[in-house]
This record gives sequence, C-alpha cells and structure tokens, in this order.
Amino acid sequence: MARLISLVLLFLTNMTYCLAVDNEQKSKSVEHMLDLMHLDEAVKTGIKSCVKGSLEGPYSPTEYAKSKGSYYGFTPESPDWQNVIDAHKRFAAKSCNYFSVAEYRDWYREFYMARIDMESLRAWIDFMEGPHGLKFLRTQDEFVKEFGKIVTPLYQSNMAKAQEEMESELKQLSDRNGN
Repeated sequence: MARLISLVLLFLTNMTYCLAVDNEQKSKSVEHMLDLMHLDEAVKTGIKSCVKGSLEGPYSPTEYAKSKGSYYGFTPESPDWQNVIDAHKRFAAKSCNYFSVAEYRDWYREFYMARIDMESLRAWIDFMEGPHGLKFLRTQDEFVKEFGKIVTPLYQSNMAKAQEEMESELKQLSDRNGN
C-alpha cells in the first residue's frame, strides 16, 4: 500500500511539474504575442492622444480662459499662470494613465492565458511572423496612429458639448433656487 501511495504521489508531482512547464511556455508565448501586437506602443499612443486632448481641448486652462475670461480665477497674465498650466499637465497625465503599460500587459496576459489554447496561440504567432502577418501588424500600427488623430478632436468636441449641457443644467438649478 505504501508503494502505491508513493507511485500516486510521484505521478501527481510529475503532472504538477508538467502543467507548470506548459503554463510557463504558454505565458512566454502570450508575452511574445503581446510584443507582436505592439501593445506597449498602442497603449502609449492612446495615452498621448488623451493627454493631448486634455491639454489642447476646450477645457485646457488656456482655452477655458479665452472663452470664460479666467480659469479658476487665473488668467494668462496671472503671475502663477505657468503653475496653473503645469498643474493641468499633471492632471492630464494622471487622468489619462488609469492603467500603466505593465498593468495593460498583465490584464491582456491573464485574459489570453485563460481563454486561448497553446495550439491556437502558436498558429497565430506563426501567421503574424510571416509576410502577411507582418504586413497586417504594420497596418495596425498605422491605424492606431490615425485613430488617435480622429479620436482627439471627437473627445474634445464631445467634452465641450457635455460641459455646456452641464453648465446649462447647473445654471437652471441655480436660477430655480435663487442663487
């Protein structure tokens, strides 16, 4: 009986080791897939587009001051105007970086590790490393850059409309309450 238990334990240990090795290989393959997808660059491009939209949009300090006369009481002529601009830059960077590149990668890795088998992953990598896949990846990189150019003005326009609607609602509430 002790010999049978030893064999079962040896078998289970061996299976655990094989699963760990397979999981490590799969994890490396998923990392390679993320590299091929140029995930890091796509995330950085998205963040840059978001920051640009905030810094150049209608609610940037400069644009807001132009349209409303001041930004939180500051104008471009205020001695602390550069500090206001710097504070807004920090705000934009923080608000657009809700995930770090590493956090995006972790999420993608966990997502694909749980949902795709090694055979499909290998087939995708083989295709992407071939001439048609490489052409697709170059086109995808171009798409991400072009999409950023389209999204930023849309973001700015939608933000401006939403802000105007909110200000109108707040004014109506204020007027109704005699403020």
